[in-house]
Amino acid sequence: MIFKYKDMNGNAAVCDIERHGNLIIATELAENTGGSVTNSSEYIATQFCESNGVPLEDVIVVERYDHRSYNTKNPIRLSKVTYQIGSRMGKPHLISPDWSYIMEDQLEDIIEQQ
Repeated sequence: MIFKYKDMNGNAAVCDIERHGNLIIATELAENTGGSVTNSSEYIATQFCESNGVPLEDVIVVERYDHRSYNTKNPIRLSKVTYQIGSRMGKPHLISPDWSYIMEDQLEDIIEQQ
C-alpha cells in the first residue's frame, strides 16, 4: 500500500509499505519527492505504528530498494533496521536507527515468523 508520511523536515513523502503482522517492508519509490526511506526510517516506522496501532517496541522494519526505486538497474537491496525508543516533542518516537543488510532468504524467514 502507498504510505504517506512526513519526513524529518516535515515534507510530504511516500513509500510502499508491505505489512506482515508487526513487520513492515518500506520500499523506496522513484516518485517520492520527500526524504528517502533510509533518511526517514524512524519517521516512517513511528508514523506507521501510530496510525495502525502497532506498539513501537513490537515493530520490525525492513527497507527495500528494488525496480520501483531510483536506479532500476541495481539488484534488490534489503536492510533490517533496529531502533531505540525515545521521544520527540514530548511523544514516544523511534530513534537511533541501525541498519543491517540482509539477503532475500533472510527476509523470507522473518516473514514466516510473523
